[in-house]
Amino acid sequence: MDAISKPSKDEYRQLIVACANDYTQARTEHRKQRILSSLDQLESFAARYDELADSYSLETLGTHTHCGNAAKDDLVDLYDTKFVPEGRPGRETYMSIRQSAPKNRCPLCSQLPVSTVDHYLPKSKYPAMAVYPRNLVPSCVRCNGYKLAKSDELTLHPYYDNIENIRWLKCVLIDGEAISVEFDVWENVVPASLRQRMASHLKNVGVGELYQVSALSHLADTRHRLCEIGNAGGAAAVHAHLLEELNSRRSYRLNSWGTALYTALCTADWFIQGGYARIEHD
Repeated sequence: MDAISKPSKDEYRQLIVACANDYTQARTEHRKQRILSSLDQLESFAARYDELADSYSLETLGTHTHCGNAAKDDLVDLYDTKFVPEGRPGRETYMSIRQSAPKNRCPLCSQLPVSTVDHYLPKSKYPAMAVYPRNLVPSCVRCNGYKLAKSDELTLHPYYDNIENIRWLKCVLIDGEAISVEFDVWENVVPASLRQRMASHLKNVGVGELYQVSALSHLADTRHRLCEIGNAGGAAAVHAHLLEELNSRRSYRLNSWGTALYTALCTADWFIQGGYARIEHD
């Protein structure tokens, strides 16, 4: 996961007002008034969200079907029809959030390009957060789809979880007929609630599976080179090469799948002693 800067919340009230006032037809007048009469409650809910997110306690924010006079359907429709579509009052904020990820890289998986916006807390269960900018995260379609299907457990939050200097991503190298890998969380990560969200992120955002595919593909690409190095210089040369690769990746990102993979490879004697020859390749 990539930590990214929080969007501003200074004009949140004005954002809601602008979106609600875009309901101009007689049949939506009641919806508009229900939302406008709930501004104080929506702002209060957003302040509570920030407070709990800052203390890593968002799981205590209760699900709900109303916020003030505004019902779930009102707030979900506000996002769907007044926030996302082109030409609507919320579109500028939507696009600002969508374009906020450095290098246009999805902060949830750190792999694929951003193409949508994800509700960190799903609007179906937390409609008061439907258009709150700090609940909206730039995302690739894949991560958004995974979270939508498995929305009960909290995952890492790119705005609030600054974990880039904590070594948390672990690669488990599996010695079998064909070498495989799995990704997990280091056991010494504290607090336990953070470790649980990291594990949920790997599973429920599909990041662990994505990293596994990337790592196995990379191993297949490097098999021939490792065999050449081993034939020329033996296990010592292989180990030196793996360390060089690890240091290069670790200097860039502590918790990339590449850093985790090479950390595991550098400590696997069976791999260094020739196990690399069993890497499955096309």
